[in-house]
Amino acid sequence: MKIRKIAYLSTLFAFLLPTLVVATVVLSYTYPTSTSNVTPQIYLTTGPEYTTANSLGLISAQLSSTTPYYISSGTTITINFVAGAGQEALLNVLQIVNGTTGKTSTQVSVYIEAALPTGITMYAGTSEATATISSSSGSSSILVNAGTNGISISSSSYTPVVSAGTSWSTIYLSFLNTGATGTGYIYIYYTVT
Repeated sequence: MKIRKIAYLSTLFAFLLPTLVVATVVLSYTYPTSTSNVTPQIYLTTGPEYTTANSLGLISAQLSSTTPYYISSGTTITINFVAGAGQEALLNVLQIVNGTTGKTSTQVSVYIEAALPTGITMYAGTSEATATISSSSGSSSILVNAGTNGISISSSSYTPVVSAGTSWSTIYLSFLNTGATGTGYIYIYYTVT
């Protein structure tokens, strides 16, 4: 009987050993987690001049079906060129909206890379872009002023448009096309601190 009891206890301890805890207090907590989609706080959407350019067939992009209306990552943005034109400026047709403005010390940096077909230049600025026409010797050209903090976006690397600590609510995006066709991409990334 004694051997049987020892065998039983040793088997019992072998099963219990992995959960054996030596402590004064042992607490266990379980936290259910889930994931779901949320409304973006920083997003790309149509700009103030999009409707006019879109009605002329010069730009198009599919927007989300819920507010705020935004352009989802992976959505094709189509920029068309008017046949026979020398240049075409699409000013303030897209914008990046910062919905975190005024929220507890949130700082957002924005970086953009645009590898567009040769002949298209992209501009970004924290105020609306303007354009002027310059002419000399019988030819004219459109000059884009990208506005406050305005820059021309390069395809060579991510270009910082606004850095952390810079207060902004909207970045306006504009394009100057000299007859380019083809495909390319626009990469936008945000850092939030």
